[in-house]
Amino acid sequence: MYSSEKLAEIGEKIPESVGEPHQAVFIHDGLCCNMRRNYHGAWCGYVKIPVTHRLYQKAKLAKAETAYSEVPEFREIDAHGGLTYSAICPVDEGLWLGFDCAHHTDKTIVFSSGIYRNFEYVIREVKWLAIQLKLLEADLS
Repeated sequence: MYSSEKLAEIGEKIPESVGEPHQAVFIHDGLCCNMRRNYHGAWCGYVKIPVTHRLYQKAKLAKAETAYSEVPEFREIDAHGGLTYSAICPVDEGLWLGFDCAHHTDKTIVFSSGIYRNFEYVIREVKWLAIQLKLLEADLS
């Protein structure tokens, strides 16, 4: 994990990111949400589902690090570029699921011709991810 200073340094390499924060943590729909820049200067968004979520055990059986691609319900989630991350939280064993904005159509330090996905865009995507995960928790069909 990068320090706040390192995240700021990375973010400054993308002119559109000037004035934006470099990380954010908030609760949406009762789920913990986290946003951080990666080493390409691109935003990544994460939502944590608790161990009580109906898909948690399914994800754990599928191997937490690849659950985002192995659990069919997770593959159908609509997030920017699709889910690209899953990991068990060492503190409370919740499962973090996330996406990144470092695809070939996204502007990053590496891909300079793409579209820059700004802070407001990523907040909307993280909130949408939280809503979908909350709906999956309740969907018993």
